[in-house]
Formats: sequence, structure tokens, C-alpha cells
Amino acid sequence: MLEKLQKVEDRFREIESQLGDPAIIAEVERFTKLTRELATLNQL
Repeated sequence: MLEKLQKVEDRFREIESQLGDPAIIAEVERFTKLTRELATLNQL
């Protein structure tokens, strides 16, 4: 169980980092996908 939570936390941090990248922000479709995934993880 803790391993699964660690994976979720790692992914959350990875997405946060990517969302700060101007190259990702410029790609609207990818930015939107990451934002939605982050919102889903935020609900956990």
C-alpha cells in the first residue's frame, strides 16, 4: 500500500515539475492532459 502511495506522490511531483516547463505550457494538448491528471491525483 505504501509503495502505491509513493508512486502516486512521485507522479504528482513529476507533473508539477513538468507544468513549470515553458515547453510543456506551449503544448496546449499536453498541458491540458497533465493538468487533468494532476487534478485526479490531487483528489486522492
